[in-house]
Amino acid sequence: RKIFCDCETLFPDQRLEFEEFFGCKVFNIYGHTEGACIGITFPGSNNLFFPPVVGYTELLKPDGSVVTEPGEKGEICVTGFNNTVSPFIRYRTGDIGILGNDTGTGLPSWFNLERVEGRLQDYVINKNGEAIPFGPALFDYNFDWRGIVRFKAIQEEAGSIRFLISVNQALNIRPESIKNDFEKQMCQFFGNLFDFDIEISNEVDLSPIGKFRYLDQKLDINSIS
Repeated sequence: RKIFCDCETLFPDQRLEFEEFFGCKVFNIYGHTEGACIGITFPGSNNLFFPPVVGYTELLKPDGSVVTEPGEKGEICVTGFNNTVSPFIRYRTGDIGILGNDTGTGLPSWFNLERVEGRLQDYVINKNGEAIPFGPALFDYNFDWRGIVRFKAIQEEAGSIRFLISVNQALNIRPESIKNDFEKQMCQFFGNLFDFDIEISNEVDLSPIGKFRYLDQKLDINSIS
């Protein structure tokens, strides 16, 4: 009858697909291990509302000033009320949100966001110099990952992304065919906003602590447009 999503970023298209398939409302939850804030959705809205009893939440521009215009994006900054031993005071989370202004009937008058787009470290810069989240395209449900074991995207200049992909040698699919299909899908998602350089590589490794980072961003993306 209801679906609750927690942990990773829930993108609008994903929420719609869940709601259409299951025929029920999707409730989203946003928070951190640090416990300095929590964002939740309510019936009648898809925005994330932040209870002020948990912490004080702000949205900051790159220069540190506070975002005040609904629809404008910024970095989520939190001050927690629950940790009295080592409190987080104006902790910049690295997450990018879109300021909301939903004051509909039955909704609390709390700070709210239209959505969370993802982590600042997961943005890429297109040919127009704009920072856009990379995850929605890569992790779209319709993306065809057949034949690809692991990948890494590397950006060293605006509007250009280099991909390293390792392929499953056990499948009866030519590596060159996998490479061409992958490039075609990326172009479908991003149009002419990027140039893609894709190479087959067996050196797509995990981080020293065993984590997978799909984007190696070499550019300074602290200034978001």
